[in-house]
Amino acid sequence: MIASSIYIVPKHLWENVDKNSILQYKNEKPIGSGPFIFVEHKPQQYYKLKANPNYHLGRPLIDEIVMPIISNPDAMLMAFKKGEVDVMTWSIPYSSIPQVEKIPDAHLHAVTEFGARFMYFNCQRWPMSEVKFRQAVHHAINQTEVVKVVYQGHALPGSLGRIPPTLKEWYNPNLPSKEEKYPFNLQKAAQLLDEIGFKDVDGDGWRETPDGSDITLTIYSPSYDPLRVRWGQMIAENLKKIGVNVKYQPLEWTTLSNYLDSGNFDMLIIGGIGSLDPDILRMLFHSQGGWNEGHCVIPGLDELLDKQRYTVDYEKRKKIVYKIQEILTENVPLLNMVHQQFIFAYSTKNWEGWVLSDIMGPDNWFSLMNLYNKEINKQQSIQTSEVKQSVSSSTSTKSQTPSESKGGICGPASLIGLALLPIILRKRK
Repeated sequence: MIASSIYIVPKHLWENVDKNSILQYKNEKPIGSGPFIFVEHKPQQYYKLKANPNYHLGRPLIDEIVMPIISNPDAMLMAFKKGEVDVMTWSIPYSSIPQVEKIPDAHLHAVTEFGARFMYFNCQRWPMSEVKFRQAVHHAINQTEVVKVVYQGHALPGSLGRIPPTLKEWYNPNLPSKEEKYPFNLQKAAQLLDEIGFKDVDGDGWRETPDGSDITLTIYSPSYDPLRVRWGQMIAENLKKIGVNVKYQPLEWTTLSNYLDSGNFDMLIIGGIGSLDPDILRMLFHSQGGWNEGHCVIPGLDELLDKQRYTVDYEKRKKIVYKIQEILTENVPLLNMVHQQFIFAYSTKNWEGWVLSDIMGPDNWFSLMNLYNKEINKQQSIQTSEVKQSVSSSTSTKSQTPSESKGGICGPASLIGLALLPIILRKRK
């Protein structure tokens, strides 16, 4: 796990970058040590990579990867239908599954994330700093409806302990589900708000702070994901029903991430941040955690998060991780809505050798190292067959062909796609 978080970077590019300015540094021509080399980036158009001939595990068979920048999943799906991209690196709209299944040479691959689609509470602001407020928000959303209607069953209910049930080695099976612990109940939500002094004291229909001041809360979400837009709306609408003046605003990624990084938000819907190792909990919930964007500090939790990190014995560490999940269940520092199942589409019209896994989309490192172009492979197989026929029919033992091609082995070629960047593979001409 340590090695997976340590990267080799070029000293000549990074040694003079001020560590306090790293996040602002524009790495326009990135250099890495992987199987592909950066070629160019045309803003709002595409990224282009080429095969690294000096890669330590051998040159990929793909010559070039083009990753067009496509603004939303619907537009990406249209490009896939037209054959403009070879793989979709974002989940296709669930309603489009029957359409994709009818496309010749198209295939679907499902992956349930180890992360989640979730909402941060900014615990540095009132009332998000109140446990009962966060519990009230949990009561104000019907998670079962979100899973069945919004995600059409292609998601698991978000675990209150953050670790998904699919990660069986670390998931605490004794935890109640969200709908068991905090069932959808607007009356209960209203009661909890009353208990923290969040009441409508002037009769205008909206709740005020304990000192009688008006307050409007804002929920941000990513505008590019219609599913999160929908359940964000549901939360806002239900909170309004119990007197919370809420403004709901979907945002494009750059603006959303700026609000997140600056801490300038009340509640913010985001997604991802998963791992096979439970130390992800430390990153998300430790007071010094890099992904604790809500800055919720839970008494006694830091000590357990640090302890699990250094505990080598599996059973002992598991008990600590179980305890951490129990604490999260009571304090709900974020709303863990769903563990989404992503449905990726890829094509075998031009490319074979896709490597599929339960934890990765088809556009993974193993695929990119294994994919070969069908046309080139076919041509070389024909050439090999012709050579064999020529040799067998020749009466001269000296009759040879300059071709050393082996059947089933193709030369380099090219691919296309990205996350909201699909992938185009291109073959050598």
